[in-house]
Amino acid sequence: MEEEELLFLKLITDGNLELQEAGKDMFIGHRAKGTMEGYNIVQKRFKTFCDETTGLSYKVLGIKEVSRYVIDCKIRKVPYSYWMKLKPAIVKLLDIRNVDKDTVFTTMVDKLIQGGKREASEVDLQSRKWRPWHRSA
Repeated sequence: MEEEELLFLKLITDGNLELQEAGKDMFIGHRAKGTMEGYNIVQKRFKTFCDETTGLSYKVLGIKEVSRYVIDCKIRKVPYSYWMKLKPAIVKLLDIRNVDKDTVFTTMVDKLIQGGKREASEVDLQSRKWRPWHRSA
């Protein structure tokens, strides 16, 4: 649980411990476990990419690092499901570091992500087989 969330609960509950505990449970459970696991995969791959790419720094976590990672995802042809987790996972890292997401996710970076999603969705659609509906008589 983040410090900001704890401070918020203290502010609104007037010291009521029962309300604070209930609020903590709600903050902890606001994202499904599977969602957070998906974000962790993206975050780990992003860190590895930054660590292994000359001129990039995971510690900086700036527009250059994110943009280059987004382009690398296109080159690696990550599936549409990965594209859907990409921005939220990195935004979560930015939140933890108290960095304004708008300094990293500019219009240009968002366009790169949208383009990657579009291409990945087209590939996903082409790879699915069309199956007519069958009715049993």
